[in-house]
Amino acid sequence: PMKLALLGWTLTVILVAGCAEDFPAEQAEPLPNAVVPLENPLPDEAFSGNTSAAQPQIFFAEDISAAAGQQFEEVLDLAVSSWGNYGPTEIYVVGIEEDEAEALHERFCERRRYSDDRCEDLYSTNEGMGYYQEIAESTGDLAGTEAQWVAQWEQGYHLLIFSRPHGLEQLLDWPLHEDQATIFHEYWHVVQSAHISNAELKALGLSAGMDERDPDWDEDYDWSLYNEFIDETAAREGPLWFVEGSADFMSYLEVDRLVADNRLPSNSSIVSWEEEMSWKMGEGLANELSPGVPLEQSMGYHLGAWATAYLLNLTDEDVLLEEFYPQMMDYPNWEENFEVTFGLTSEDFYAQFADFLKLPYAEQEKLLIFSENE
Repeated sequence: PMKLALLGWTLTVILVAGCAEDFPAEQAEPLPNAVVPLENPLPDEAFSGNTSAAQPQIFFAEDISAAAGQQFEEVLDLAVSSWGNYGPTEIYVVGIEEDEAEALHERFCERRRYSDDRCEDLYSTNEGMGYYQEIAESTGDLAGTEAQWVAQWEQGYHLLIFSRPHGLEQLLDWPLHEDQATIFHEYWHVVQSAHISNAELKALGLSAGMDERDPDWDEDYDWSLYNEFIDETAAREGPLWFVEGSADFMSYLEVDRLVADNRLPSNSSIVSWEEEMSWKMGEGLANELSPGVPLEQSMGYHLGAWATAYLLNLTDEDVLLEEFYPQMMDYPNWEENFEVTFGLTSEDFYAQFADFLKLPYAEQEKLLIFSENE
């Protein structure tokens, strides 16, 4: 494997095809966490809210170029340095070649000890490499880089999967800064979810990666208990505009700063954070507002980014990292945590933000003062 020391963190990079013999055995075949019923269970490190010494592990498909892989590492390392190292975290970057995507998927399944049937079923889902390989084949208006944080609560680690980063590969005229922001965006989801304890899930006695095709499957298990955990988790995470809007806001802002400091490369496609936010306001007003639909239900990524800017102007730029997320488990739901953190109820916020959206853009853009903070 190739290892690059970047800004104090060593990220392990694995090119899937042809180099398994060089990968340390104790890392190549980790045993999945055994989740057993416990009277007083502790959360796994990945969901403890604490930073980790575990190195993020990145698995590249063989058709991802070395140059793009190195840039991916550098961007991820900057995200980790900015927001803290939460893990264990595994990251898979899929290319455009089907054979290489299949090899990467097999590697993923081997690490999880999944059955062949389950591995095959996952291939075309958002937890499988085939899904992202098909995305990478898209061209024209459909071209782009897609990535997801995939919930792995019962297995005790964070999983990120990326389709081919066209911008890092300098292909399809895809903007470089979009790939950089996407890496930051997905890592923000690691930060968010790391503060939601999975101790309750461990207490339910679910085996890691349990599936009905596995030999220890308990067909009489009451899965409503698992669903209750997922519902409680969603209640703490908050609405989509908050989860995704904060990820967009934080990612584009950090990338803008790092480019300005010459710590990230840029090219002619670069768009400033202020320009990105201006575009988001236009797109949000055009596509994320529906007559008769409450604002909290209609807002998405774009207006969610502006809502995040609004809230941080009321408090402090670091309030999410220093207050909201660290205290997530102290409150049963997002609304209570929101009120304590931002000093107003969510209902009052929605009323204020609705008025804000009616202002001329010259007034709205006065919120965009964050790039001057550092």
